[in-house]
Amino acid sequence: MPQPESDFSLRKMKIAGAVLLGTMFASSLLPMMALTLVFMPITSEFHWTPTQFGYATTALMWCGGAVGPLLGYLVDRTGARLMIISGTVIVGLITIAISLTHSLWYFYLCFGLLGTFGTTAIGYAKVITALFTQHRGKALALFGLESSLAAAFLPQLIQYLLEHFGWRGLFVIMGVTIIAIVPILYIALEEPGAVGGSRRLVIPRAKSAAATEIPATAVPILEGLTAREVFRTRTYWLIVAAILFAAAPGTGVMTFLAAVLSERGYPAALTADYLSVFTIAGAVGTIIGGFALDRIQTAKISVPFTICSVASFMILARISAAHGGELMLFVAAALFGFSAGAHRPMGQYFHTRFFGLRSFATVFAVQMALMALLFGIASPLTGWVREVSGSYDAVIWAAVVGLAISTLFYLILGPYRYAKDIGVVPQAAGKSPDGESIEFARRSEA
Repeated sequence: MPQPESDFSLRKMKIAGAVLLGTMFASSLLPMMALTLVFMPITSEFHWTPTQFGYATTALMWCGGAVGPLLGYLVDRTGARLMIISGTVIVGLITIAISLTHSLWYFYLCFGLLGTFGTTAIGYAKVITALFTQHRGKALALFGLESSLAAAFLPQLIQYLLEHFGWRGLFVIMGVTIIAIVPILYIALEEPGAVGGSRRLVIPRAKSAAATEIPATAVPILEGLTAREVFRTRTYWLIVAAILFAAAPGTGVMTFLAAVLSERGYPAALTADYLSVFTIAGAVGTIIGGFALDRIQTAKISVPFTICSVASFMILARISAAHGGELMLFVAAALFGFSAGAHRPMGQYFHTRFFGLRSFATVFAVQMALMALLFGIASPLTGWVREVSGSYDAVIWAAVVGLAISTLFYLILGPYRYAKDIGVVPQAAGKSPDGESIEFARRSEA
């Protein structure tokens, strides 16, 4: 048997580097991060209220969530390179177009389109999960750190550009940067499951189940269930429910974090300290979570990390500046950050081990769409609860309950279906890939 290609080969490192470059500097992440910093100059120029400005984020998230399943399906059917590269070009043009903003509806339109075409970046997730086989958990953890890296230095870079070129010049520079990275993506990215091959973007999907019969110009069929089969499994909906129960209430609390801390007697300046502790602990948690995924072969590995979040919100619910002080506040921040960081690689990893890679982009996009819908509701709902009840206590305890339910869902997940090194569908005499996967799904669910 030939030895499998190392996860640290030059080819894989080249592809991984292109993915990292693309996700950080050639995606909708740049204009999204700029929103916070351009709030003051844009609202001052157009006299918009904070609520009017804030709906740009809602437009981005909800439009991205609405088209996510379709774009994920297209990634699985037509290839990741086509969707990533074409989406990146359009995102760059839309980012430049934001600089021409003259009215509120135009601003919403641009960010809605940004969410729509920026969702093509889901192809990066499939590239990375298929690329690393022996150390997938560690790889997903390292790439999960990109958000921490971005939070560390991108705001400073954006602020520098804003001060020197204004908000319109900032969006032009970001758009040009996004488009300038497209040639690198074109050269470096490869289809998941393919080694080398054509640089064409529009390529046919392989029809044969035998890996040896897949031409170099075809999109390989990867091992795993079809999207329809995945949606019929209880496991998929348990994973999605566990993520939503864990994330939605916490998202609402974090949106109003400064107000939550102020309600408990903490000065506003401690909000930044809380977020710093959260970010540092999150980076540590991401690495530990990734290593744990590769060593402990069960989805129940997520349970102790989820319990850390439960403890964090229980502490937050009971402390104040007078009772617990800054020490317990930072303990809560560290526990929550550690847990959130550890869960970054788990969602993608669980999909590959339970359902394979064949329909990864489709089913993962559906999960992300549901999250976008719920996150878009979480913040205004949190604000409404505060107005009705007079405090944020109900939302904090809702986060505790949601995380406890999430823990129970993870506990009842069964064993993994697929080995870590799943790849291109192997030859199977007399059976089509669909037939094999359907029979496998029936046996697994039984």
